[in-house]
Amino acid sequence: MNSFIRGMRDRNLQQPRNLDDGLDDEFGDLPRPQSAEAYAPPRPVALPEEPKLPDYVKHADGADAMTKLTSHAVINQYEAAAQTVEAMREPIRAWADAHEKALDDLRGAMERIDETAKHFRDLGAATFDRLQQSAAAITEVRRTCDEVTAKIDPASSTE
Repeated sequence: MNSFIRGMRDRNLQQPRNLDDGLDDEFGDLPRPQSAEAYAPPRPVALPEEPKLPDYVKHADGADAMTKLTSHAVINQYEAAAQTVEAMREPIRAWADAHEKALDDLRGAMERIDETAKHFRDLGAATFDRLQQSAAAITEVRRTCDEVTAKIDPASSTE
């Protein structure tokens, strides 16, 4: 038997070696915990009450804790998304209100345009009527002028 294998066999048959042997030389200056409990996780504490679910969902009867926690986490994500979508309502409502006000202003402007156009038509009709009424007088004045001119200078008569 080879000496290496014999040494390994002899070593394995001896008393188990203390793992701390030789570690003090390498790590002796590092602080050591007073007890193993310093590394132990904290003792379990009582779980808080089950979180409140939105009114539109309810856990199934007999659902285990893992299912309840998972479904609660999922519904929270959907509820957060729904609230985010609902939050978009206010800027859109403000935008719509501003547009409604702008439309009201435009309707008012269109009414003023219609009123102004009607006013110009009324002025045009009144001017047209005055011209029509004065046309007869102008014709009479022109006829009278021609008669007087003919009496003064019969050679310049237009008739």
